[in-house]
Amino acid sequence: MRIISIANQHISNNKRKLNKYISACSLLFLLSISMSFSQYECYTHPETMPRLAGCAEDDNNCTREKILKRIREHFRYPEELIDQCWAGVIVVTLNIGEDGTLSDCTISKGLHPLFDEEVLRCIKLIEEWIPGSRNNIPVATSIGFPVNIGLP
Repeated sequence: MRIISIANQHISNNKRKLNKYISACSLLFLLSISMSFSQYECYTHPETMPRLAGCAEDDNNCTREKILKRIREHFRYPEELIDQCWAGVIVVTLNIGEDGTLSDCTISKGLHPLFDEEVLRCIKLIEEWIPGSRNNIPVATSIGFPVNIGLP
């Protein structure tokens, strides 16, 4: 019985050492991830929001209207879905880089994969972004907005 007790204690000590090692490795891994992402900080509330060329700094409605106008101009209702009477809201999230380029465009809330793809295609056609700024320095900024989809 004594031998089994000593063996269990040895295994238990090794498990504790292994758990400490795994915890330390996990912490280092998490630190390296957070450090690498901090280089690409993306603001959601800069002093000035990104806008499209021709819109004033303090006029967010102008940018929103221009984006939606551009989507209406280029949007093609998927033929496969015309008979199914789809309608609803798609929520889009954009990341505008500090150089004014669209660096990422994703669907936060989708309606149907075909609609989602079409909205993303239309947004990617927009190229004249002016980046957001903080302390008069251009910064990467994340913005989101809804797009209403109705019957053609």
